[in-house]
Formats: sequence, structure tokens, C-alpha cells
Amino acid sequence: MQTRSSSFGSVPRGRRPADLRSTEAVEPSFSRLKMVAWGLPLILLFFILACGFNTSSTDLVLRFVCVGLVASMGGYLVRQEKRHSSKVQKERKTADQVLAVAKALSTLDLPTLLQCLAEEAVRLIPCRGACAILLNRRQEGAEHIATAGQFPMPQIADLPVLLPKEVRHEALEQRVVVLNSSHAIHTRLRSLRVQEFARQNLLIATVGSSQPEGFLILTDKLGGEDFQESDVYWLTAIASQAAVAIENARTFAQACDTQANQRGLLHELIDAQEQERKCIVEEWHDRLGAKLFDMLQGFRSCQTLVMQRVPEGKERFEQLAADIDAMAALVRGLTNELHPSILDDFGFVAALREYIAGLGEQESFHVTVQAEEVDRQLPAETNLTLFRITQEALRNIRQHAQARNVQIAFVQEHAGVSLMIKDDGQGFNPDQPTQGHFGLLYMRERTEAYGGTFRVVSARGHGTEVWVNFPGRRNPSPRSP
Repeated sequence: MQTRSSSFGSVPRGRRPADLRSTEAVEPSFSRLKMVAWGLPLILLFFILACGFNTSSTDLVLRFVCVGLVASMGGYLVRQEKRHSSKVQKERKTADQVLAVAKALSTLDLPTLLQCLAEEAVRLIPCRGACAILLNRRQEGAEHIATAGQFPMPQIADLPVLLPKEVRHEALEQRVVVLNSSHAIHTRLRSLRVQEFARQNLLIATVGSSQPEGFLILTDKLGGEDFQESDVYWLTAIASQAAVAIENARTFAQACDTQANQRGLLHELIDAQEQERKCIVEEWHDRLGAKLFDMLQGFRSCQTLVMQRVPEGKERFEQLAADIDAMAALVRGLTNELHPSILDDFGFVAALREYIAGLGEQESFHVTVQAEEVDRQLPAETNLTLFRITQEALRNIRQHAQARNVQIAFVQEHAGVSLMIKDDGQGFNPDQPTQGHFGLLYMRERTEAYGGTFRVVSARGHGTEVWVNFPGRRNPSPRSP
């Protein structure tokens, strides 16, 4: 029994899916061709009948010869029309298949992409099964493996059985390896275990061009047939599209990893900053606050003794006492700005009410607070993030909005908690960021660093709304190792 083993080094030089013409532009010309093919003989026959038969036999013969020639030409044109119509239908079917493959490989998830690749290969080339293998970045092993049809899922130890070194190198050089007999399979793969995957024939294609991304393997074509050049063409076409899709998916995954890493770094930076602020507040409270309190008590005692001897200094002493009280209030305000202790003890709502009450008459706008007491304790990071966003939003309103009224609403929902800060100021265009102003960016990055969502609604002359939402379960973005 003669065995055959063949490898095709490149895709056949036929029409590529990317070079297919638009069939819609060709169909009208075929219709006109058909009309001409049937119309010419009919017009000539009508002309002969109109001229009559009262002529010589030679003229009649010539007329019928002309009718025969025109009819032959019409038949030829009809055959050409059928041939072109069949070709157009074939090209349309090919284009539909190519579009279906492109649509199936449009996902950015690598395991899903690999599974779709194996399934599309079995759909376009009827066979017992297919296996798609994605190599890792170092090309030392498999990153993902997917199978379709009746192809058994191979393990990592099975890869040398399916892809020995010499076959793998040949696939990388020739792009495709075809083994169209069981003898060729056993001779080239050199393992008795290969019959678990292929019994009749095997088709191996490399996914990727300059740098291989993986391999696509088809086994045992249905009907006992050999893999043909058309099968090789379709497999290489699928592999080419898959290589682009895999590169896009890996680029997207790398961008997501980079973003997650940046979020993790931001998360750590915010934590370090808040910890430093907390330490500063505690040190201020222990040192400066205690000193101010002792100084005020001493001043009050001194004031009582002096006033007994010099009553006319009463107003001056009262002014100095008021200045010391103002200094103590300023220190308390600064500590609350840095890190309010009530935030750790009683949560965001209590800290918000105290902060707004502390603004008093300092601001040119009136603040209204609508806040529900939360039924459950929020994470400390969520409390702190909500408070910082409120501070930043009010700072932006003070500096840029020229608002008269500000409304703050805090609501607890089943899906989480929501904060809304709305003003009636001059507004702005959120799609045109102002150079040097990073308040919105700070609020957005801080919210998203702790798993929340941030949204701004504004228009010139219609005020601004800032929306912050945190889900019920916080999933902060950890720093990638």
C-alpha cells in the first residue's frame, strides 16, 4: 500500500478572501447580457418575418444562416452568463464564510477566541475534530488550549506527541504540514499515542506570520477523504485572521493589566497619603492642641489676677482671649480638613454634617444636605473617599462655579451607596478639560481606585452635577505583582 505525505509551503495563489469583489455590482451586467443573448435572435427573426419570403432562395439561406449565427452567439452568451453567475454565487458564499469567521473571532477574551477558532475550523473544513494551541510569550509552552468536535483535550504532556520538534519546525517554516495517511502520521510523529488524536490524516497550520502565536490542528477529514489544497487555503486564511485577533486580544489584556497596575499604585499612594495625614492630625492634637488649651487656661487665670488690679485692661484681655479661641478653632478646622476624627468613629454622614456646619458663613453659597443614615457600616476607604470627593467638589464650586446654592444628597441603595453634589453655577463642558485644573481627574481616579463609578453632568449656564456610586461589595483594584 502506497502512503503519501505532503506539505504545502504557502497558500494557493487563488483569489484571497480579502480580494473578493462586490457581487452586487456585477449582477446587473449579467442581467443585461442575458437580455441581449435572448433579444438579438428574436429581433433578427422578427426582421426576417417582416421582410417576407418573396425573395430568392439564396437570400432566404443567408437570412437563416444569420439567424443561426445570432442564435449560436446568444447561446454562448447564455452559457457565459450561467458560468459567471455560478462564480458570483461561489464568491458570495466565500465572502459570507469569511465574514462569519471574522465575526466569530472578534472577541478580546483569549480562551473564548481560541474556542471560536477551533469551532470555525471544524465548520469550514468538515473533520472529526480540531485543536487550537496558543503559545505563551516565550513560546516555551501552551498558554491556552481549546478543542472542537471529537478531538480529545490534550494535556501539557501530550504536546510533544502532537507537535514533535521536527514537525513543529517544519510547520514554522512551511506554515502548513499535511499528513494524509496513517503511515505518514506514525512515521512523522513517532508515537503510538498519536492514534488517540488522529487515525486517518492530520493537518497542522501555524497561527501567526513573523512571530508564531500558536498552532491549529485538524484531524481525520470526514468521508475518508484527503485534505486538499482548498482545505489548506481555508485553514491558512482562518489562521491569518486568528493571528490578528490574538494580537489584538493580547494588546487589550496588556492594556488592562497596565491600567490595573496603575490603579493599584494609585490605591497605595492614596493610602499612604491618608495615613500620613492621620499621623499629622494625631501629632497636632497631642502637641499643638494640648498646648493651646493649657495656654488658654493660663491666660484666663492671669486675666483674673490682672483684672483685679487693672480693670481698664478688660477689653484688651477679652480680645486676646478671643484670638486664642480663634486660633484653636483654626487648628481644629485644619485637622478636620486633613482627617476628621468623627469620620473614623461615626462614618461619612456624621462627618459630612459636621463639615458643612463648620463652613458656616465662610462660603458665598448655601449648602443643603439630604443624607440618610446608613444601616450598615461602610468600609473605611469608602467613607474617606466620599468625604474627599465632597471636599474637592466644594473647593471647585468655591473657585470656579460662582454658584449660589449647592445640594448634597447621599442615599443608600440595595446596589450600594450614591452621592450627588449639585450646584446652580455657570457650568462647563466636561468634554473640554481646562488646562491646569485636575479636580475632576482627582475625583474620578480616587473613586475608580476603590471600585466606584464617577459621572459628571454639566453644561454652560446650567450648573454641574457630580455623581459617585459605590457597589455593595467593594472590590479595589489590587496592584499587579
